[in-house]
Amino acid sequence: MSKKIWIVFVVCVFIASAYNSFAAEVETVSDELESAVKTDVKIQTENILPVERKDLEIEKLKKKHLMVGQICPDFTGMYLGGEDYDSIVLKDKIAIISFWTEWCPSCIKELPMLEDLFRDLKNDENVALITIAGGRKELIANIVKEKSYTFPVLFDGNKKIANIFKIDRLPQIFIVDAKGMIVSGYLGYHQDIEEKAIYDDLNKLKANKSE
Repeated sequence: MSKKIWIVFVVCVFIASAYNSFAAEVETVSDELESAVKTDVKIQTENILPVERKDLEIEKLKKKHLMVGQICPDFTGMYLGGEDYDSIVLKDKIAIISFWTEWCPSCIKELPMLEDLFRDLKNDENVALITIAGGRKELIANIVKEKSYTFPVLFDGNKKIANIFKIDRLPQIFIVDAKGMIVSGYLGYHQDIEEKAIYDDLNKLKANKSE
């Protein structure tokens, strides 16, 4: 009798050991599958989603301003140094027109990007960049001097030009094609995304102009 009990005991131990081994293998395979799925999802997310999100962010960045789709209005003004300016110089050119002021934090953050754009495009005869600043003239001049900005600045203390463009918030940038049509309007400053979007606009307009 004791021999039978011993045999049953040995069989039970063997079965238990085999089950534990099988369960461990199943758990290992499950962990590996879960890890593989997570890795695959991560790879897909890294390779696809950021591009899609950036495209969506760019679309959100482009403001449907009342002026977009209209002919860019003519305007005159005066540089910070006192020289006269007439927008007729923009005729037949792709134009970047930026509105900012000295009391706006987002405007100040955007200025280095405008400087980069101006330095990059200043030798391009087909593109022109002009900035229009409201606020206190002495503070605007100090900002430009302290940061050694070289982009052109028109002083719009009485908001004459801003009113022509129906500016209600700052900063704002308009992209104008060579035929004088305002094709894009950007509200606010969004680092990296905005600069790429502007260059995309410029490249498309240059391609259309050359056709």
